Amino acid sequence: MDHDDDLRGSLERLVRLGRTPDVDIRPVLLRVLVDMFARRLHHTPGDLAQFEDMIGRLLDDADGEVRQTVADRLAGHPATPRSLLERFLREGDAVAAPVLARAAVDPGTVLDAAEWGTPAMALAVASRPDLSPEAVASLVDRPERDVLLAVAGNGAAPVGLDVFRYLVRRARDDEALGRALLRRDMPPSERAPLFLFADSAERAAIILAARRDDLRPDGERARPNADEAAALERVERAVMAPDRDGFDTALAAALNIRLDDVWRLIDDPKGEPLALALAAVGASPELAARVFILSGPAIGHSVMAVRSLTALVEGMPRRTAGRLVAAMTHAAARTVRRTAAEAEGRGRAEDGRSIARARERAEDIVASAQRRLRGG
Repeated sequence: MDHDDDLRGSLERLVRLGRTPDVDIRPVLLRVLVDMFARRLHHTPGDLAQFEDMIGRLLDDADGEVRQTVADRLAGHPATPRSLLERFLREGDAVAAPVLARAAVDPGTVLDAAEWGTPAMALAVASRPDLSPEAVASLVDRPERDVLLAVAGNGAAPVGLDVFRYLVRRARDDEALGRALLRRDMPPSERAPLFLFADSAERAAIILAARRDDLRPDGERARPNADEAAALERVERAVMAPDRDGFDTALAAALNIRLDDVWRLIDDPKGEPLALALAAVGASPELAARVFILSGPAIGHSVMAVRSLTALVEGMPRRTAGRLVAAMTHAAARTVRRTAAEAEGRGRAEDGRSIARARERAEDIVASAQRRLRGG
């Protein structure tokens, strides 16, 4: 009979070996048993009962690292006894994480861990391929950056438009989160606030989408009002001086945005954000070309870069450029994301954190999960 086909006989032989005096092979025995079990998808009821009993006793004497390894190996196996999954959940954090990430646990357990679990539990849940919209909403309400990154990078997660917009606001100063969001399948117009994190192709798509949203002629460009004309004149004087600090301040005033936001636009090495800023204040192509020539070597020393960026300024409607700059700098009016929990009357602050009740303790989540696993 094949060795792998006789789990019970193999277990008995290993147990006899483990009775050798002065030799503690229990950690090795535990790993061998788990590997033997994991090789096959199906086991007889008798084999399962014996495996459950032996593994349970061996885990009693195993250290945390070994228990984590066993949990990781068994969490995704369809035949893993429910009592073992309950035990792993009782361990919490590193040992419970594989169960929450891959095991066939009920949606209530997943939702509880997403909303009230420890950071390690929430991070594990965020990688699941079967997340519900409610679980996603709970995960993105959390403050942990790693959890947000995991949700954004989970292509199977049902990230709706409202959640996407909320994550975009959280990504303002987080390039990794912004890049992860750019990879999601969302309309280019929704990616405008991520413009600074986008590559050239993504920026072109965002600009094209914005142009399509503003198809009517841009009459404002030729006829700025008195305040806009005065603001543009201050920008021009600073450029002609040249006065870098004065230019930064004048551009911030003309755009009505913060100075540090202007620095983010100016410091972009590719130049498109600065081009959009100049278009938004109504800069002439000649003024824009001078600005680009005086920029850093990545732009100012490249004739092609100066020409393409100047053309972008010349062809971009002020209204469209202004909307893109507002999106990039988050100067546009913020909207408060409403979740399903709010619809049920549970109060939440604008940043999504619950103000209705304090977090439950992790052991309460574990107890709830165990009851569900037992069908209670």
